[in-house]
Amino acid sequence: MNSGQLRWRCRRGLKELDMLLERYLDQQYASSSPQQQQAFRQLLSWEDPALYRLLCAGESANTLDQASQQVVSAIRAVH
Repeated sequence: MNSGQLRWRCRRGLKELDMLLERYLDQQYASSSPQQQQAFRQLLSWEDPALYRLLCAGESANTLDQASQQVVSAIRAVH
């Protein structure tokens, strides 16, 4: 998936998610490990309400694999 496609997938129904996801894409995605990049792409397939609860409302990420937890932590850190 190229960067244009990723940017388009970062555009969500909620401005807060748009900002967080695009910031991560711009600032950290390129330097992330392949596992973290894959985890980010998988997060983009989540429904907006679940993604919002995870990234903005602080829902636990304990059920996610390690790479996904690292991505969630990085996204939360740019918040």
